[in-house]
Amino acid sequence: MNKKEIQDKLEELSEDEINEVFKILGTILVTDVSKDRKISILISEITEDEDDLAGIYIEDLENAIKSVKNEKTKEKI
Repeated sequence: MNKKEIQDKLEELSEDEINEVFKILGTILVTDVSKDRKISILISEITEDEDDLAGIYIEDLENAIKSVKNEKTKEKI
């Protein structure tokens, strides 16, 4: 996935689900900002370098989104 595809996937999630993505990634959760701002924060921190400790590795973010979506699907069943 590229940044645009990830942004689209994040926009499909509820604010609570985006909060779960933050928790899965182990990043600091900012609670007093809008959903759009949270998405912007996640997108701005994406890195394609797995060894870059300052950013969010793109595959880790993809996996966190998938994990949250899977939980959402399980709850509906």
